[in-house]
Amino acid sequence: MGKLDLIRQRPKCDDRSAPICGSACCTNENISRFSIGENIAKENNKEIEPGTSRGSTDDNSKIKELLIIGAGPHSLSLLLRLLEPDADLLSDKERHLQAESRSRMRPVAEVYNHIRKLLRGPSATLRTSKKKKRNSSSAYIDSDPPPLSLETIRKSVLVVDKNGDWLSDWKQNFQTIGIKRLRSLMNAHADPYDHRSLEYFAEIKGRGEDLVTLPSLSQRDKDFRGPYQAPSTSVFNDFHDLLLKGYGIEDIVQKGTAKSINPVKHHDGQ
Repeated sequence: MGKLDLIRQRPKCDDRSAPICGSACCTNENISRFSIGENIAKENNKEIEPGTSRGSTDDNSKIKELLIIGAGPHSLSLLLRLLEPDADLLSDKERHLQAESRSRMRPVAEVYNHIRKLLRGPSATLRTSKKKKRNSSSAYIDSDPPPLSLETIRKSVLVVDKNGDWLSDWKQNFQTIGIKRLRSLMNAHADPYDHRSLEYFAEIKGRGEDLVTLPSLSQRDKDFRGPYQAPSTSVFNDFHDLLLKGYGIEDIVQKGTAKSINPVKHHDGQ
């Protein structure tokens, strides 16, 4: 999905014991904790302890390393990026330049293999393998910092959404308005592995007709030469449902609302 500069430029951690970041700026003594509040979430008129989720039996600690409010496409993109062991970190501009030469792109066979891993589940998707040495012309690079494990995500990250499910508002709004095709192109999706994943998912499933060419867009310039194809709402939703299952995070959203975020003062009073 492009570079995540804030993640890539993170200070080098001195203490590797913390699940997400153990650098001096992020230790328990120095960070501002957030009080989620006793009434952050309610379901069936019963309070839900922060840290629980639908069908989850994971750690119920009230203090989380990361709180994600809302379970829409951007939140999903963030969480998948933290999990993916071999993410595509190129910016759109860099990707267009790499596309000038197929030999500098990630091999198509690897993208197909990624889709097959998603179909098998998180044990296959999140399996790390020894990478070949890549030079500066490679279309993708080793992720820095390393990905988080699914276990760490479940223990250290809390996702809160009023509907208690991923992309619920997104899907409901599209259905209500009757939007049959997305406005954004087929490379705009939440899969951090490769921008062509949705395209090849549709091909593997025999749903090429769900990628609609937009003939009214005829722009061709040095940065992009097309084709301009947009996915149908149906194939877009099915692909993201596969991402949720493939990465093993379909059940981690907690139903509730965040009513306030209250910074806790440091020990020095600031």
